[in-house]
Amino acid sequence: MQFDDILKTVGEFGKYQKTKYFLICLFGILAAFYALISVFSLYTPGHRCALADSVFNGTDTWESQSPEHLQLIEKYIPTDESGKFSKCEIFNSEGNKTECDRWVYDETERKSTVVTDLNLVCGNTFKATASSSMFMFGNLAGSMLSGIISDFLGRRKTLLIGITGSAVTSIAMSFAPEYYSFTILRFFCGVFSMTLYLTGFILGMEMIGPQHRLIVGIVINLFWATGFLLLIAIGYFIRTWKYLHLATSLPTLLFISYYWLLPESARWLLVKGRNAEAEQVILNVAKTNGKVIPTDMLSKIEEPKQVEKLSALKKAPRFLCRTLVVFFNWFVISITYYGLSFNSGNLPGSLYVNLTISAVAEVIGYFLCFLCFVSGRKATHVVAMIIGGLAIISSVPVLYLFQGSEDQKNIIFIVLNNIGKVGITIGFAVIYFWSAEIFPTVLRNSLMGISSTFARVGSIFAPVIADLAKIVPSKHSSMLPPLIFGIFTISAGLLSFILPETTDKVLPETIAEANVFPKKLENKENEMMDKTKEYFESTKI
Repeated sequence: MQFDDILKTVGEFGKYQKTKYFLICLFGILAAFYALISVFSLYTPGHRCALADSVFNGTDTWESQSPEHLQLIEKYIPTDESGKFSKCEIFNSEGNKTECDRWVYDETERKSTVVTDLNLVCGNTFKATASSSMFMFGNLAGSMLSGIISDFLGRRKTLLIGITGSAVTSIAMSFAPEYYSFTILRFFCGVFSMTLYLTGFILGMEMIGPQHRLIVGIVINLFWATGFLLLIAIGYFIRTWKYLHLATSLPTLLFISYYWLLPESARWLLVKGRNAEAEQVILNVAKTNGKVIPTDMLSKIEEPKQVEKLSALKKAPRFLCRTLVVFFNWFVISITYYGLSFNSGNLPGSLYVNLTISAVAEVIGYFLCFLCFVSGRKATHVVAMIIGGLAIISSVPVLYLFQGSEDQKNIIFIVLNNIGKVGITIGFAVIYFWSAEIFPTVLRNSLMGISSTFARVGSIFAPVIADLAKIVPSKHSSMLPPLIFGIFTISAGLLSFILPETTDKVLPETIAEANVFPKKLENKENEMMDKTKEYFESTKI
């Protein structure tokens, strides 16, 4: 008897699991706060060189204060081909162009950001991008370390570390005096926030039966999208980055109470030989769900099957090829999802409107991914990725070939980007459980961990690609982000044609089975159905 068989007896998703899983889903909101807050804190507003104190008495502002002020701006600030004021150059007293070291900023959208406080513009633009990438480096480290720590200390203690560390580092960022301390803190915030999210997710999945894991996996993503929307609302009312960090991180301290509100994972307790504690957790589940279980059920649990080594993949070339395609999908989806999210701040129009549209697109995408129950994993994923990629790449000719007004061009550009966001959101949700179904039982945890690593690597590059328009000094640089994201997304969708459909299939347990999956498993499917029927008949109370 496996642990999942116990869950079938005590209730796979009863009142107990629903209550605890709701608490865990709130981590999705926190994780969205930490991952996406940089769209506000590292936002780069419009800016130009500040007039010298001797020219305007040190009171220069972005907005023109008077006709005389405007005349001085036009005299000392060069313009580009489109007539816009230069962001990085100024005429000196001798009439020669020179790079400036002081700027004035447009405060229409944000009162202050890390960029405006530390002047991370012009020659220092890369520093803002690097700070975002450092958070993603932290996510990569957290995804690798959290599993090791939670397997050693347990899920609850690891959660406590993640919660406390996320809150402390984010609060400390509000008081960071300069760029390097801010960026280092952002790295550790990435470590702790990923530890919080992944450990909470694992704890939730370990208490829920297999028949419900797919749906609840999508639900926590909806909480992430809700967190994105809440962040936008908070950011709209709190326009100073330091106060925004405090407003989104201080509530995290309330989650320390989860150490007492959430149980330790019964699966982990059994693995560690703490059977008495595991039995108490299981009895609590049964009691809350109104179920009764045999007292000797725990003694019937089978030892986990021996895990095969990754080196065995070379003996299964077909499955190895599928695995590489899955890894590529995780990389592409992560780089495109975060890239589109970060790039929302670079789109024309209102920052808050663009971010809200992007967040709503996510919500739509997560609801649409339920189509995989009807049309299957493969069709849903492939269609979403290809349509999403085509929409993103179609925004490139809009930038340069559309003959309508500027407002019409901007609307079409934003619509196409968010159609792409819907597609990549569907892909993000589907690839998670689809890849888990493709991977055999003996290597599922290891390969899912590697997949997550590819996703984290993709997220590291996402801010770099999203900011190419600012980093690359070319009038055509704005076409690079959608072009790269679109090509990657379409490629991943096309390659996914070689992946097998897993809907309503008996999943592979060994590498040999995964290599021929889904063919040649029909007899096994009938055998499994007979065993399931026998099990339920034998466990009737």
